[in-house]
Amino acid sequence: DFFDRGIIELQKTHTKIVNSAISIAKYNKGNCYILLLNNKLAKQNFEEADRYAKEINALSLQAFALKGLAQVYTLEGNNYQLAIQTLNNARVLSSSVDDLILNQEIYKGLSENYLAINKWEEFKKYQNNFLNTQKLIKDRERKSVSESLDLKDESLNIELKNEISKYYYKFIGFAFIIIILIISFIFLIRNKVKNIRLLRVEIHSLQN
Repeated sequence: DFFDRGIIELQKTHTKIVNSAISIAKYNKGNCYILLLNNKLAKQNFEEADRYAKEINALSLQAFALKGLAQVYTLEGNNYQLAIQTLNNARVLSSSVDDLILNQEIYKGLSENYLAINKWEEFKKYQNNFLNTQKLIKDRERKSVSESLDLKDESLNIELKNEISKYYYKFIGFAFIIIILIISFIFLIRNKVKNIRLLRVEIHSLQN
């Protein structure tokens, strides 16, 4: 229902700019219908997602829509060959898009469908592609986390240096104030001692 309300609002613009958002919404609706075991409506929404994506030549969205459509064919239990054909079409579209998640899902679907029709060589080929792509995704995630930690470490080092600099200047300022106070105290004491001596001399003079 929320997707439908969102689509209605998007369609009010009457422009193709919103087609990508509508295609994504239709694709997600298709996934919802798969979970509800309604293959007919799932298929309808994936086809509409593909149509909206085609109007703006969004290859990645087209490939996702075809991947969803192939999933419906697989679930129907008697359309494995059509599912394979649809996934191969999605694979061609995804070849120009660097989307490892999309490729992983396509390879997974192909391996499952080839397994279902007992084509072992094709199954092993796409199963290996699936596993290799999965490894690439994990490597990228680790690299991303590592880079993020490096940036955080660099940021903390800069922050630490700034804090040390602030502390250093505060320490210098505080030490300078202490030195001024000590010097002032010494001068004060010397003046007091001098005054006391002069006073003694004056008292001694008066007594004599």
